[in-house]
Amino acid sequence: MRPGVLIASTIAGFGLAAGSAVLLPEHLSRTGARAAVPQQEAIQPVARTVLVTAVQMSRGSSVRSFPATIAAKTESQLAFRVAGKVGAKMVSVGDRIAAGDVIGKLDDTDFQLQLESAEAELSAARIALATETENLTRIESLKSGGWATDRATDLGTAATEEARSRLLRAERNVQLARNQIGYATLRAAEDGVVTREFVEVGQVVAAGQPIVEAANDGEREAVIAIPEALLSDSRDADATVELWSSPEKRLTAVLTELSPVADPVTRTFQARFRLEDPTGSAALGMSATVWLSRDGQARRAELPLAALNYGDGGASVWVVGPNERIESRDVTVAGFGADTVRISDGLSENEKVVVLGAHKLTDGEPVRPVLTGEQS
Repeated sequence: MRPGVLIASTIAGFGLAAGSAVLLPEHLSRTGARAAVPQQEAIQPVARTVLVTAVQMSRGSSVRSFPATIAAKTESQLAFRVAGKVGAKMVSVGDRIAAGDVIGKLDDTDFQLQLESAEAELSAARIALATETENLTRIESLKSGGWATDRATDLGTAATEEARSRLLRAERNVQLARNQIGYATLRAAEDGVVTREFVEVGQVVAAGQPIVEAANDGEREAVIAIPEALLSDSRDADATVELWSSPEKRLTAVLTELSPVADPVTRTFQARFRLEDPTGSAALGMSATVWLSRDGQARRAELPLAALNYGDGGASVWVVGPNERIESRDVTVAGFGADTVRISDGLSENEKVVVLGAHKLTDGEPVRPVLTGEQS
């Protein structure tokens, strides 16, 4: 064999051997890998840990207190019925007034002049009517003698009727002028006490502009401001009033007025409670406390506000089912507290409701519930 051929054969042999050496471990490696991989099982979802609370249904009996001020049931702002310059004011804040008492007077100079003018017109109208009546009588007398025509009689009759109408108008103007003078004196309509003053002597006022405010005698009311969260519970609550001057005695009260609009600054609703106070111990402006109690209500559950969800279907909460899977439950909201919500329907005693992270859950998701107070 030639040397070149021998060298090529030798190189080819080594290459084959090397290739066999490389392929054999790779083949064994792949075969061994297949034998080592076990059969894969279905992946189980991981249960999320959630904080829950056990539902406790209760009658919801509650007692709440609100600071109050005693006010009159009826408060009137007294005003002149005509415009003018205030000439005199006879009362001040705190003065007692009786029905018919003079509160103030306007300068009535102009009103007197109007009355004099109206009376002058009335006098002229009476003279004109007398003159036309005499003329008509004379015309009718001439007509009976054939010295006057029917047209002259008709004209005399029309003039007489016109004079009579002018007289009636003049009489009404006199009455109106006298009324104006009467309106220039402001009188109290009811017994009471003056609580506010709005104008001073010398000030020019318009018709209907308040001069003073008076609290009428009679029933007294306790006025309080109710937060929005407590509004629903206040409508049918039992109310009692405790005067700060007599804390040992409580007066029964009845809700008479609840404002439909919240105060734009405090965002509270004004409520007025009529006092049953036969002794008259509640004076105007006194400080008091209104106690509102609710007993024997329908059974309700009180939950943290974070447990409540709102969607297109309304209010709902997440309830942990027997298999520890989450389910959404529609509920009826009865009211709100400072940081709680009261549920009247949709839940049962001892059911577990998610109170933290409710917005991150999905229906049917497995969870690991931890009761409030048990978390580490």
